[in-house]
Amino acid sequence: MRIGLGFAVWVAVSTSFATPVTFVGVNFGAGGQPSPNNWTLISAPGVVNNLIDTTGASTSFSITVTSQPSAPSTFSGTPAAGTIPSDAPTLANLQSNFFQFTSGHTLQAQFTGLTPNATYNVYAIGIRFGGSINQSVTISGSGAPVMFTQSSVVPNALFFNGSIGSSSQTLESYAQSIQATDSGTITILFTAGSSLYTVAGVALSFNPPIPGLPIPNSLVLTLIALAVASLVYFARRRLPAGTAPPS
Repeated sequence: MRIGLGFAVWVAVSTSFATPVTFVGVNFGAGGQPSPNNWTLISAPGVVNNLIDTTGASTSFSITVTSQPSAPSTFSGTPAAGTIPSDAPTLANLQSNFFQFTSGHTLQAQFTGLTPNATYNVYAIGIRFGGSINQSVTISGSGAPVMFTQSSVVPNALFFNGSIGSSSQTLESYAQSIQATDSGTITILFTAGSSLYTVAGVALSFNPPIPGLPIPNSLVLTLIALAVASLVYFARRRLPAGTAPPS
């Protein structure tokens, strides 16, 4: 009973300082295609507001997808198993894409409604089914943009930012840290290389920073007081009869 009460108080205090991660995933493809659990499937350029996170909860994040100079086509297939990160829920349902077979054409995904100047983990996800991939990616927020290429002759390989995925790694291991702009935006631009762009989706996550102490939080202070009181109580209970507690 003593251990149970002390542990419960410790859990309550620890939980009050927890900083939950918000993860939002978007994949591209024709309507009805599979999606990873609680990702948003987008079937054509446009705007989607209040994207859901991986718990299914609505967020303040929105996305605007545009393509220049023409609209993309869609295709579907099965990612190479060895290029799917070992996440739960599985990312094996990234089974579709937007593509455009013209050099220089672009697909842009812009997240809005982000916390201004906050840092996010960003993922630009590429895949071509049955052929090679050759495209450049630019991620822009506050400060200098981050640029890399996604190029490989391996068919059906999932790219996460500048690397081919691996089943021995997690999605988080491919994260690109980007600071949002003053207006709370992050933009991901895919540009076709010698032949095409071919994009499976985009994603980002945000882990709010732990606030500094002291915190004007009456609940936290109450829980700490309870923890101290319980420790004093149990210490007194353990003293031999007639022994004064240490001063």
